[in-house]
Amino acid sequence: MSKKFKLKNEKLWEIIKEQSGLKRKKKALQYECPHKDGKGAVSVKYMHDPENKFLFRCRQCRKKIDLSILDEHENGALEVQLKKARKAMISFVDLVKLQSGPKDKKVLDVLASGLKALDVNYHLLKKLIRPNKQKKKLGRHKLNVMYGGKSVLD
Repeated sequence: MSKKFKLKNEKLWEIIKEQSGLKRKKKALQYECPHKDGKGAVSVKYMHDPENKFLFRCRQCRKKIDLSILDEHENGALEVQLKKARKAMISFVDLVKLQSGPKDKKVLDVLASGLKALDVNYHLLKKLIRPNKQKKKLGRHKLNVMYGGKSVLD
C-alpha cells in the first residue's frame, strides 16, 4: 500500500473514534436529563407519528422518549411489564455468566454491579408506579410524581 492511502485511513479512523466519543458523551448527557425545565415543568413535546401514539421528544436534550409502556391494552399493566423486564435482564446476565471463561473476572464484576443496580432500580420503580395511597389529602388535588410536588424518594 502506498503511504498516501495509509495516511487517509489513519485520518478516517481518528475521525470515527472522535465521532463515537461524541456519541457516548451525548448519550451520557441525555441519560442525566430529567426532561424538565428549570421550573420543574415537563418539557417534552408530542411527535406526530401515526404508528406510535406514545412518542415524544425532550426539548432540553432532544432525546426521543417512547412511552409505549403506558399502553396497557397492548402491553399489560406496568407492574407486570416491570417484572418481565427484570426477569429478562437477570436471565441475560446469567447467560453471559455461563458463557464466560476464567479470564473474565472484570466482566463478572461489572455484571454483578449491574445486577445490584438493577435490584435497586427495580424496587424504586416498583414503589413509583404504585398508585398514590395518601392518608391525608393536601388541598383538593392528589399529588402525582410525574407532575412534581413530591419527592421521588418519599
